[in-house]
Amino acid sequence: MPIISRALTAAGLSTVLLLASCVDGTGRDVEYGLSVVPDLGDLDGRTLAADRIVDPDRDIVPGSRITMSFTTDSVSVDAGCNTLRGRASIDDHELVLDQLASTLQACDDALEEQDRWLTSFLTSRPRFDRTDDDFHLSRDDTEIHLILEDD
Repeated sequence: MPIISRALTAAGLSTVLLLASCVDGTGRDVEYGLSVVPDLGDLDGRTLAADRIVDPDRDIVPGSRITMSFTTDSVSVDAGCNTLRGRASIDDHELVLDQLASTLQACDDALEEQDRWLTSFLTSRPRFDRTDDDFHLSRDDTEIHLILEDD
């Protein structure tokens, strides 16, 4: 095999290996490698809105929204029914919410289940990553993709 052909084959193989290494189990692409740990101070007074959930068994209840509003040490979450509130911190890429207090409004079954699921997910210490204005909360096979709401 000529030297030029071997060099092109090696370059092609290197490209394939590089691209394959840029996708993880949650389906994130090249940008994931550039993610940083979000800073709650930077999110103080800001609201993130979920635009999708990547999970084989879950999606955002139609007609509802999931939003997270931050201060430097707390979070308020609205998932379409009740408001969840609690102290928040970040520990080595994990969002730490030990307990979430909830309002007690009666809602339809789908929204109440979304509240229960979200409380369980958020208190499981999900990984929290930021790439520019994209945020990812992930645990096991579940990822919530969030974006900054307009100011």
